Amino acid sequence: MRRTFILQFPDRAGVLLECCRHLADIGVNITRLSFNRVVDAHALFLEADGTSDQLEQAETILGDLGYLTAWPSDEGIVLFEFTIPDVPGSAVKVLELVAEFGFSASYVNARSNGSKQTVLLLGLAIDHPQELSDFMGKAAQIAHVRIIEYDRGEKILDNTVFYLSFAHDIDKLLNLGPQKTRDLTVLTNQVMQVLEGRGEAPYKTFDAIRGCATAIARYDNSHHEPRMTCFDTKEGLHVTLIEPPCGSNTCVIETPDRLVAVDAGLSCFSDNLGTLLEQCYPGFMERRRDLILTHAHLDHCGGSNLFQTIFASPICLECFDAERKGVTGIHEESSSGSAFISIYKILANHVTPPQDRLVALTGCEPPIQEGQAFRRADDLVLGELCFEVYAGAGGHSPGEIALIERKHRIAFSGDIYINIEGETKEQMRFNANAAYLMNPVDANPSMAKRERNALIELLGPGPWTIIGGHGPVIRVE
Repeated sequence: MRRTFILQFPDRAGVLLECCRHLADIGVNITRLSFNRVVDAHALFLEADGTSDQLEQAETILGDLGYLTAWPSDEGIVLFEFTIPDVPGSAVKVLELVAEFGFSASYVNARSNGSKQTVLLLGLAIDHPQELSDFMGKAAQIAHVRIIEYDRGEKILDNTVFYLSFAHDIDKLLNLGPQKTRDLTVLTNQVMQVLEGRGEAPYKTFDAIRGCATAIARYDNSHHEPRMTCFDTKEGLHVTLIEPPCGSNTCVIETPDRLVAVDAGLSCFSDNLGTLLEQCYPGFMERRRDLILTHAHLDHCGGSNLFQTIFASPICLECFDAERKGVTGIHEESSSGSAFISIYKILANHVTPPQDRLVALTGCEPPIQEGQAFRRADDLVLGELCFEVYAGAGGHSPGEIALIERKHRIAFSGDIYINIEGETKEQMRFNANAAYLMNPVDANPSMAKRERNALIELLGPGPWTIIGGHGPVIRVE
């Protein structure tokens, strides 16, 4: 357990040594010291680790010595960093907001950073998490603000400040805006509670979330450079496989009368995908454009708005309908949890596929019998392409499908069968982080293995080109 003490020392030598000896005698470890000459030449922030009893004893000792500044036990000191213009009166609005909330300042420091801006540090004593949330919301409207230090000793305030600070850091990366930042703050708290309920340390999960956000920010716009593979089928159709560093593949088959794509990546890269498709297929938006979704996960359907007709299984359509209604879909019930997926949606700026363009694949509806990997649904004919559609048992996700086009010897396996070994380092890193927020590839390992084996049996003798939801082409001879 950790707690921060604000101390006032008398003006004599050896006081800090005396204090440290007393704390060492009771087994309390000092983890941080911050001397504050700006406000008071004798004020000191002291952060210490120990058990609850040890810290209570430390508080008593420091109080008896007369070193402890009055500070109610249910308060915490939150250190805010405001970046404001380096002009006269720029701090007035910030200080007026502090006065409006009635917060007491225990620390003030201001310095120019040499770029026509001033960094204003304020240590404020705050009782209630809701006050902190409200203050952050208003403060963000008048200046760039972040929390850089907080009392880790009080669990409720610790968690509140952590997820507030975390959400604002992600906002800085992705420019979420006030509403999505507030939503992320609430979801971060929910995830923290889930992890605590499981007895899991939160660090890996929140590092993964930050990793996803960092990658999305890094690969947007000019840095969005997916790996491209182009080839012609034996019957002469041109195929382009687009592998972005984040999110699913998009594969496009060009036929004389239309473009047929399978899966469409993340919504945050929809504009990038549209630009790329226009480069590959001039006049793309004027051509007939069909999209087939292998399942409803958000990393596969984000660019759906680029297509006129979107084919998916009835379960996928139910999932999209749930998204529009703001309720949990079956694909979210089967994953890490709705709060985790909702965070991913915020990071990816997720947009649900447009309802008026969705078409249900027929023959997928009856439940698959126990022990069965696939059930043959109705064929999907798009121009000269004839796809055999197979409804999967859910080794990766409910409502998943596989597609086989026998004339052109090409199959699409979604996330049932992917080429993990062939992924780039960037793809591996992002997918490893995203797995904390969505299903892993083998959500049901035994079923996923059965589906992969069954898919190979369905294909029969090669040669075959298999294109999964992630990673490069798989050649089967």
